Amino acid sequence: MADYEQIAQLIDRYDRAVDGLEQQVIDRVNAAMDTAFRDLERELRRTYPDLQNEGALATFALKTAKFDKLKALLDGVLPGSQRAEIEALYQEALQLASDAGIDLANNLIEQIDPNYPLETFSGVPVEAIAAQARDGVRRLYRYPTEFATQASAIVETGLGQGWGTAKTSRQLRQALGTTKSKAETIARTEVMSSYAKSSMARYEAAGLDLVTWITSPSEGLCVYCAARHGRTYRRQDITYPLHPRDRCVLLPASQDWKDQGLSDEAWLQESRQQILDELTEKGQRPNYGPAPFEKSAGLTAAPTPVWSP
Repeated sequence: MADYEQIAQLIDRYDRAVDGLEQQVIDRVNAAMDTAFRDLERELRRTYPDLQNEGALATFALKTAKFDKLKALLDGVLPGSQRAEIEALYQEALQLASDAGIDLANNLIEQIDPNYPLETFSGVPVEAIAAQARDGVRRLYRYPTEFATQASAIVETGLGQGWGTAKTSRQLRQALGTTKSKAETIARTEVMSSYAKSSMARYEAAGLDLVTWITSPSEGLCVYCAARHGRTYRRQDITYPLHPRDRCVLLPASQDWKDQGLSDEAWLQESRQQILDELTEKGQRPNYGPAPFEKSAGLTAAPTPVWSP
């Protein structure tokens, strides 16, 4: 029988490694935003008092030449000139995450069944990873555009209500924090998605059609993931990840392994009960319905497990 405590430790090590990849992307994007925002604050301190002096015309000040440079800085909180660099960073992180997902899948298969015949797996095509990186960066840049619209409204409101430069700057920084949080969600979701998809591709190549859902302690309790923890599903039936920032892992499974006693059903049962008890202690209940990404894919029901511990 496989040592599932050792498997849990293995999953945790890989999870921390993938978290490091995510953080590299987040730190670089945040640094670009912070640099652009400092330029914005400097120009705000220089321009804002002049705009306030427009008096009754303050609400029209956004259309004056005085605001042109400030407006350009609002639009450039994540400069387009850095887009290619950020996309390259995304692609590198996604490739490393994909490699980690394949490596973890190989290790998990060997942990459960050391004699399982594993043929060489070439991995996820580079073109697919590049396309995912482009798509992720496209979504990433949508949020700074939203920030520019929100920031323009903040400045206009500040001028209209007589806010000082300091208050306007605080409001802008708060809006930037929201933008950063959304950008972080994209980075974490994209990297984890690459990690997850590559492990699934490895299982497919190995002829393993069943997977057992395991929640990650680093994610915290999620009502959707808790509902599936320890349950085994057909690989083709599931959407994975389930939601933004999902950090769950899928163990390879097979009916033969279960019949041979290679999978530790007692550990899975105890682990599942522990997760459900923790959820109850927090005043929450497992949600057995479709998760966010399943709903966005048009699904109206969660997949049916093949078996549950």
